[in-house]
Amino acid sequence: MILFGRSPFLHRSQWDDVAKQDPRRAAQIGSIRRLEALGARVRIASVDTADEIGLTSLFDQLEAEGMPPIRGVVHAAGVATANALLELSAQELSDVLRPKVAGAWLLHRLLAGARLDFFINFSSGAALLGSPLLGSYAAANAFLDALAHHRRAHGMPVLSVNWGFWSEIGMAARSQREIGRGFAPQGMASFSPEQGLGALAQLLRTGATQTAVIPIDWGEWGRCHPRAVHAPLLRNVVQTETEMGFDASVEVVEADADREAILAAPSTERKTMVQQLLGRQIARVLRIPAAELDRNQPLNYLGIDSLMAVELRNHVQAHLGVVVPVAQLLENASTAQLAESIVNQLADADADFSIGAASDGLRAQNRQMSEAESAREALSRLDGMSDKEVDAMLNKMAQHDN
Repeated sequence: MILFGRSPFLHRSQWDDVAKQDPRRAAQIGSIRRLEALGARVRIASVDTADEIGLTSLFDQLEAEGMPPIRGVVHAAGVATANALLELSAQELSDVLRPKVAGAWLLHRLLAGARLDFFINFSSGAALLGSPLLGSYAAANAFLDALAHHRRAHGMPVLSVNWGFWSEIGMAARSQREIGRGFAPQGMASFSPEQGLGALAQLLRTGATQTAVIPIDWGEWGRCHPRAVHAPLLRNVVQTETEMGFDASVEVVEADADREAILAAPSTERKTMVQQLLGRQIARVLRIPAAELDRNQPLNYLGIDSLMAVELRNHVQAHLGVVVPVAQLLENASTAQLAESIVNQLADADADFSIGAASDGLRAQNRQMSEAESAREALSRLDGMSDKEVDAMLNKMAQHDN
């Protein structure tokens, strides 16, 4: 058995000392020793699966040492970072894609001639259900799923598992221990390592190509995430909004009245009004009575997950015409703090409207410019504009066209 990853592993002579000081290393060392006690010969190598030269060198070295040929692959490497797509840099995207995409492809290509009994990709449910702020991670895992179907089409052994949330081990479990709260969305549960391995064994026996292992109550999940149920994949699994009694048209009527009422109120009353509206929307997303909501408690401790944060963001935008970043809803902001931020945005929008009303004459003059003149003027400034300025210009042009 060969265990390899990017992080260097300690020499065996240091294991006993390190195990006393580092619980995580102790667990790793204990797992290796249990495997060896069962009769396995474990070889540890510090190699990046996305490094073609390093991986090729390792395989050549194993062959030169007379090691038995490789008969199976479990590709479980992965990195996840939470970023909105518009804020995702090329380097951050590469960091997430590299271990899964490049790593899996190299293993597939370099072992194409090997007589493998299994080739297992540890994919994620994020590739199926969508995960706000994890677009790059979802894309990386979607590649693993596509590679599985490619291998199956060419008669090669393969299994891609879209895992849900493992308890005790894995990235989600480590993050949960670090921040003190769970990541599983409403309606979704985690599973133990024993349950996960049992599911994996069953899937290997059935010869599956791609399967999701996600303990989930579809009814509860659908009620908590009514927008997500429209995904084509879930059309025959989750109830629709109409079946769940959700009427989006009512929200549109309420939205105009809420914004107008707040803007018409004295500035000293606006924060309280926004706080009340936020309380209703947060309680709606959490499926709790508004009276039970602690408005001074950070949203992430109330149980708001990433999908619920998107749902809340959409409600706030519809009702008040302001955009609250999803990341802000997942941080330590309380309802009261969010209300203050939103009031400031509304005040800025109100001021912009007043300034705009006083500038009608100037805008009328500008509208007399031909489309060609406007385009030439915009292009002349393009090279010196930031990405945000370009986005703002494009949004303004789109609104004008509409």
